[in-house]
Amino acid sequence: SSRRRHTRYISVTGVQTCALPIFYINAGNVGIGTSSPNYKLSIYDASTPRIQLTNSTSGTATTDGYVIYTSGTAAYFLNREADATYFGNNNTVQATLDSSGSLGLGVTPLANGASGSGYAQLAIGYGAGFTLIGTKR
Repeated sequence: SSRRRHTRYISVTGVQTCALPIFYINAGNVGIGTSSPNYKLSIYDASTPRIQLTNSTSGTATTDGYVIYTSGTAAYFLNREADATYFGNNNTVQATLDSSGSLGLGVTPLANGASGSGYAQLAIGYGAGFTLIGTKR
């Protein structure tokens, strides 16, 4: 027998809630934990609201993937995997934080120091004209 795949869309108007208020839709904005979302997606938790991104490679446990959260007034961007975190704009990686904590701004963070020994703790580069490298002790 063959199975048909169906795509279902939810069309809502006004303020909508579930029987158990998991999420709210208000004026085109979605609220999780709040009935008054200010943006297209607003997430509220009384202590530490979190967003977790996982896939089949990272796994799906609380210690896997990438987590964005706030605690108090501090913001956290946490890669729970032993791999790099990349930051960029204009479709280009501009900064890399590797799994050992080395940070590269405009250059690869694991560039060797001037003596050729050790990994760089911080490497800053600007084209071919300027490079500053500080090595781990």
